[in-house]
Amino acid sequence: MQWNFVEPIENEAHVQEFWNLLGVTIPPAIQATIIAYNGGAPERDLFCTKSGQEHQVGYLLSYNADSAERYDLAQSILLEMRDQLGLLIPLMSDESGGNYICYRPEDGAILFWDHETNHLDLITSSWEDFLNHLYDE
Repeated sequence: MQWNFVEPIENEAHVQEFWNLLGVTIPPAIQATIIAYNGGAPERDLFCTKSGQEHQVGYLLSYNADSAERYDLAQSILLEMRDQLGLLIPLMSDESGGNYICYRPEDGAILFWDHETNHLDLITSSWEDFLNHLYDE
């Protein structure tokens, strides 16, 4: 799969440090994607949730300090909601902004979080499956 707008990662150790702070082991497939495509946008950018809703991804959240779409900014929002949603780790933004594609460590699921409704919608059971099922128009 092709990715556009990739930002070379400034410090790969930041990825592991962030996940360690959350007490979560980063799945190898997610770590490899972050390191290879930090801040990038996949050319195939559409996906459907299990409820049948189609969405468009924006960017893989960046681990670079000067990026506008940073992982830590998104994570702070989701940590405020942890009592309601459980632990979620944001991986990508959506095209409309404010919503996130997230990883749920308890079961490895990939979910879509809608910030307006605070609703979680299951996309798939793994990061690899999510990437493999992205499509374009």
